[in-house]
Amino acid sequence: MVRIFICDEDKTWQEKESQILSDYASETGITVSIRCFDDPHALLASDGLAPDVLFCDTVFSCDQEEGTDTDEPAGITAVKQINQLFPRCQVIYIAKDTDCVLDVYRTEHLWFALKDQLAERLPEIVGKYYRIDNERKADLVIRTTDGSTAVIPCRDIMYLERRDRKTVIVTHNRRYQVRGRLSEILEKLPIGRFARCHNSFAVSLDKIREIDTRSVRMKNGAEIIISRGYGKAFRDIYHKYAENRTIQ
Repeated sequence: MVRIFICDEDKTWQEKESQILSDYASETGITVSIRCFDDPHALLASDGLAPDVLFCDTVFSCDQEEGTDTDEPAGITAVKQINQLFPRCQVIYIAKDTDCVLDVYRTEHLWFALKDQLAERLPEIVGKYYRIDNERKADLVIRTTDGSTAVIPCRDIMYLERRDRKTVIVTHNRRYQVRGRLSEILEKLPIGRFARCHNSFAVSLDKIREIDTRSVRMKNGAEIIISRGYGKAFRDIYHKYAENRTIQ
């Protein structure tokens, strides 16, 4: 799940941007949640989980309020605070013009794009996001049920199995038993490289040898069941993954 926040006071654009992102997520098999905020104050006052990605305008009407330091656009100030509060959040500036393009370099950000170019630029933006995310998640650092801390290279993981209220992480030469839920562990793994095929199983797309109608055969010989509930979504994700690998 990729948590996306949108901060823009133009509600018409909010709806359009949400639709662009939702459509792209559906086409590529990415699971997303999207929250919208009308201004930076509402964004910074939000509670709940930290965003993975923030799409933020640079200029807001509050820039013109009396007593406001107009030297720095409100969007830039907000992103500075987001950088401190949520350092792992990737920021994409989405603006109607390039008036503030130099101001964005006062902050840590992934991309600057014009609003009318978002749909065109989105594949590049997502590609860069994945590259950064995968670099950060090269290793899974996790506490095992015996109290030790395991550092598991993500490239070594074959599949994960939920069993008896514990999750078993299976690599090519070892099994690790941890207490975290399957969904929680998947959030710590590189996006686009793992997918659930069953309520109790998730597999590394890199490690699949063969898929038939009812199961996945992994490169280590393990055969994992594909459930009816996850079947279509899993196959769609894998076919998109395989297509992208072929193109590369």
